[in-house]
Amino acid sequence: MYIRFQKIKRDEQGNIISGSASLEDTIYVPNVSGHSRHRILESLGKVLWIDEDKKGGIFNSKTRGIVHYSLATDTWTAVDPTDPRISHSKVTSKENIHTTFADAYLFLSLMEKSNWLGILRKAYPDQSFYQLLLTHLCHNILKNESAIKCQSFYSRSLISWLFKDVHQGTLDCDSAFFNKMGNDSIKVEFFKNLINYQREKNPLFGSVCYVDSTPLPGDAKNNPWNNFCSHGVGHAEKQTRMVLILDACSGLPVWFDFLYGNINDVSTMERLCEDIETTLDIKINSATLDAGYACESLFQKFNIDNAIEEDQDNNKTERSLIVRMPLKQGFPYGDLYQQCKGLFHDFAHQFDRKEHTYFGKCIEQKVGEYKEYCYVYLDKGQALALGRKYRIENQEEWDKLTKDEQEWLNYKEGFFILISNTKKSPKDILNEYLNRGSIERVFKTNKSFLDLLPLAKWNKETIKGKVLLEIIEFIMYQELERVAVKCGIEVNRMLTQLNGLESLKLKTEVASVKIPNPQIRNIFENANITLPGHLDLQAFKKMIMDGEAMEEIPLTVQKKRAGRKKKEIKVNVPLSTEQKQQQKEQEKQEKKKEREEAKKAKAEAKKKEKEKEKMLKEAKRIIEQDKIRKEKEAMDKK
Repeated sequence: MYIRFQKIKRDEQGNIISGSASLEDTIYVPNVSGHSRHRILESLGKVLWIDEDKKGGIFNSKTRGIVHYSLATDTWTAVDPTDPRISHSKVTSKENIHTTFADAYLFLSLMEKSNWLGILRKAYPDQSFYQLLLTHLCHNILKNESAIKCQSFYSRSLISWLFKDVHQGTLDCDSAFFNKMGNDSIKVEFFKNLINYQREKNPLFGSVCYVDSTPLPGDAKNNPWNNFCSHGVGHAEKQTRMVLILDACSGLPVWFDFLYGNINDVSTMERLCEDIETTLDIKINSATLDAGYACESLFQKFNIDNAIEEDQDNNKTERSLIVRMPLKQGFPYGDLYQQCKGLFHDFAHQFDRKEHTYFGKCIEQKVGEYKEYCYVYLDKGQALALGRKYRIENQEEWDKLTKDEQEWLNYKEGFFILISNTKKSPKDILNEYLNRGSIERVFKTNKSFLDLLPLAKWNKETIKGKVLLEIIEFIMYQELERVAVKCGIEVNRMLTQLNGLESLKLKTEVASVKIPNPQIRNIFENANITLPGHLDLQAFKKMIMDGEAMEEIPLTVQKKRAGRKKKEIKVNVPLSTEQKQQQKEQEKQEKKKEREEAKKAKAEAKKKEKEKEKMLKEAKRIIEQDKIRKEKEAMDKK
């Protein structure tokens, strides 16, 4: 690329009083005389100042206002109208930028860099469907909790220049898209590609998982799964449940499914494990479960006596379980409380975790017919705070209680028990259980998905498709969170800042980007992504659609690199006698230097050999002396 200056006029002092400029490049055109022609990338507007090297200057652009442009780095810099370089000009700043740029560019570049787009490309080879999927992902993640609809977001975003095959009229409620997303083969392909990619980094991905479920909204009268459930009233009401399985190490979803009814037992988990093993070749040997799964059949399968499983080839596998003990009949909840309450203030059983102080004790106990390790805990800070709150709000009732009842209410809100078939420290078991908070976060993020679909559009496929889309969004949202953490801000604040950077589409399929402020530059630096002054839309789209990486350099430098190189012509000129003598002398000096270096290396090798021999002699002498000493001691004993 180059800057073309036109009709430049100066006054007596050398100040520029008129003239214009444009940013142009040269393209190859076959079957045309000269095989090339010039094209204008962007009009720079009136020229106010020209740099000494004529590779930049200050311009009054119709789209950018008063700016300085550097061709060498393809960067724009805002210029104050009072700048002394342009004090002779009477200009005003005007801008006319068309579309938001930074949020979609950062998001798509980040997803490509972390290979999430690669996983989606393999799972969804249909280009039209893939574009539609990326459009919905960009809208749901980048709308930043605003009420903007998908079609409006698309029309004012960079993605409208990239995904031209998307039918805008269907974006606000694309039932055909969600129907296709709800297809079982679509779900299986996504999770297969996700697991294969993660196993390249961690071969044990998916072997230890968190399992939990959440009821779908009971007031969703048209929810097709609820037709299979007999609804009661209050606690007796049965609802369809969504079960989610997350990898314990990474917190990434491994699988999700729906259950007809709200019964959680070991058969439910067994069926899910069988489905995953058959479909995805993942065998789950460990699970961390909510209290709803605690039952006799679960303890029959996971207890101290069968914590190690041995197959036909004598290969041993640890089968571990952590589940919260429910406060109901059949569980030794009250017995363990009575047994441990006298130790709550014993510092020997106290530990700290994330600004909380806990009492923790492991007790081997029969739960039903099976031996388990019961880990008894008291969150002292929570018990104290909530106990105080109860006393303040219910003082009259408190005064009527017995001493034992008052004591229980003081501890009740911080007291809980975990059941496991493995022996560890109470702190380690609690860490493993509380790390399942990531699954609660997924539910909190995605639980209201049914509210986003019109009632008339609800069917099994659309609901499954919407849930799968929300799970993909959750995975990708975490990448934005990592960048936001590096910047020291929250994601919504980061997206708000990115919305301030806009772009103008030029006739040449190039996006001309507005000048970024320091906050936006800091975000891109922390994401380790280059922010160009101009973006070749076709090249960027090819990277997203086909995975062909763009060079991480500004467009200007790319065009320079792609230009025709001058050929270096080598001519063999005969040497004079003096030059030949100098050449021989130089060769002699180089050979002498090589001989000296070889001699030095040989001397060092000899020195090391002598030191080694000396050490061996010393070792032999010490061994010989030790042998004589032992013989003498033996003779003295006789």
